[in-house]
Amino acid sequence: MAWRRQIDIMEIHNHAGRSACVTGGKVMKLHTEIIIDAPIHSVWDAVVSAERFNEWTALFHEGSYFVGSWKQGDAIRFVTMGSDGKETGILSKILISDYPNHIVINHLGMIVGGVEDYTSEQAREWTPGYEEYTLVEADDDKTLFIVDVDTPEAYFEDFKEDWRKALLKLKEICER
Repeated sequence: MAWRRQIDIMEIHNHAGRSACVTGGKVMKLHTEIIIDAPIHSVWDAVVSAERFNEWTALFHEGSYFVGSWKQGDAIRFVTMGSDGKETGILSKILISDYPNHIVINHLGMIVGGVEDYTSEQAREWTPGYEEYTLVEADDDKTLFIVDVDTPEAYFEDFKEDWRKALLKLKEICER
């Protein structure tokens, strides 16, 4: 059963012992989920297509976009243009891309002023970090969309609200 394999992978991933970041601050697992009245493949497409991604992630930062591919093993950059006209964001790798059920992203470094950064305090605070999307087909062409994100404790409450709003926006996009 494919769903059982996904849950097993998720359990292994979630218990990998990532309880503290390099700078010594605590990393918390932010978990949120939403039922979307749309087929699973439509929700997947909204998550990974450039135009729709830009729309639902604008709540995190206006003008957000990605550069790269959602294919397993590929590098991907989640960025926006800074006031200096240079990219700012996060460097990541797609660890799992199992259409249409599961995506695991490993955040590896930051991009600041167009420059890759793996060693600053800010980069070490956020990386390595994991972001995981699980999509479960529900009754009547509905989809349960689950997000688990490693978040530094200092940002947890803000990100919890941001993710709540982002998932409501994703739901709106998928249900149009």
